[in-house]
Amino acid sequence: MKTLWILALTLLLPSAAIAEAPVEDQVRQAVADFNASYAANDLETYFAFYDESATVFFGQQRSTVADYRDSWRQLIEGGGGIEKNDISDVQVRVIPGSEAAAATYRIVVHTRSPSGEVSREQAVETDVWVRQNGVWKILSLHYSPEPADTPPVND
Repeated sequence: MKTLWILALTLLLPSAAIAEAPVEDQVRQAVADFNASYAANDLETYFAFYDESATVFFGQQRSTVADYRDSWRQLIEGGGGIEKNDISDVQVRVIPGSEAAAATYRIVVHTRSPSGEVSREQAVETDVWVRQNGVWKILSLHYSPEPADTPPVND
């Protein structure tokens, strides 16, 4: 009987070692993947991170995901896009229950207009992430450009 228990435990231990990554790490990875898809101008992947009912704020302006997607599609189809999108100082706070988290970070983004002009912007962003059917989605995003006199983030 003792041998049977040892065998059972030996078979179960490897599956326990393959436990799910901690929630904070999952959200950090989602933030990294979300921003990488933005930098790659991969609209399909980028917008798949959003819950369709998400609220998005850019500065003081509220928008819907549908309107935001349309404006980005127009930018990309017109020859514009993101040339660089670097994030730093990522902070993740997991909400009790581990089904939601808030992520804050700084961004330096270089955007190319359809006419070819490249602009640099430094901003802070807050994303509220929720786990839906095992997938992390953005329920709310607030992107705020930093004032011009903010010390630059290295880029």
